[in-house]
Amino acid sequence: MKESFSFASFPGSVMKDKEQFIKDNFNKLLPEGSHILLQYFISSGDIKIFKIGEEILKKGEPSDKFYWLIEGGVKSYRNGELILHKNGDFLGISAAIQDMPILYNYSCISELSVLLELPTKKLHELMTREPQAVFPIMQVIFKKAELTEQNGVQIIQADSEGRLLQVLKYLISKYGLTEDNSIPVELNSDDLALLSGSSRTSTYRWLKNFEEKGIIKRNGNKIKLINQKLFQKPLI
Repeated sequence: MKESFSFASFPGSVMKDKEQFIKDNFNKLLPEGSHILLQYFISSGDIKIFKIGEEILKKGEPSDKFYWLIEGGVKSYRNGELILHKNGDFLGISAAIQDMPILYNYSCISELSVLLELPTKKLHELMTREPQAVFPIMQVIFKKAELTEQNGVQIIQADSEGRLLQVLKYLISKYGLTEDNSIPVELNSDDLALLSGSSRTSTYRWLKNFEEKGIIKRNGNKIKLINQKLFQKPLI
């Protein structure tokens, strides 16, 4: 279940209040956003926290709300394709804009994800009153679609175990690493297979091989890097 945000209890948080927290992240993640859009976020938004594995949006439910991802990782599936979301991405925004049911299932893949829940009705009012204020949101959507396609091509161009290596590099470039050199999001073998364009059996075999070679260490779906030098080169 989603929880209401508590600044006092959020790990490592030194935020003073909701308005300042939203403003700081707005300036960092949506620097081209207008004051009008920021005020919509502050006045209408409700900050929520989701834990790993929890469902955020469900396919087919009404799109009376959508989310802006502030911290953490989220996954969704689009026509059999796995889509990963990071800080600054919008979830359920396409359905909200088109006033149609939610198109995909979205779930949390990091220990905690902090999101801003926004009402669709207020978005439509903003689009009618100040359509230019929504342009930065559209830019995020278009840029994400372009980057997803580019990274997919890079991964598929690799062969054999190279595909899994490219997938892990992609996850690192997208989400970074924790202090103990673990990838901060957890994906199962089916997810990794979708990202690499390979079978689940092959992906599991490559993961096991990487572990035997001392490249990674697994704890459930959590992956820790052991041989960091192998991951220092950028995606091809």
